[in-house]
Amino acid sequence: MRSNPGKTVTIYIAVGIIGKYFSKAFAKHNIEKGVHVTGIYPLKGNIFDEDEFHHPTLLTELTASAH
Repeated sequence: MRSNPGKTVTIYIAVGIIGKYFSKAFAKHNIEKGVHVTGIYPLKGNIFDEDEFHHPTLLTELTASAH
């Protein structure tokens, strides 16, 4: 968009852009870092508090949006 201001981004252009950065985004280092940060590996059993799973505001918002 910066190199061609005002030009419509077609699916063909988007695929070219995505393809250029896909391998960088899904590099081994990035995947390993993402798994580590989430606490999946090595397993961190205490990464979340129990109250984060039963937050009353969240339950109210989910119930309201379902109707």
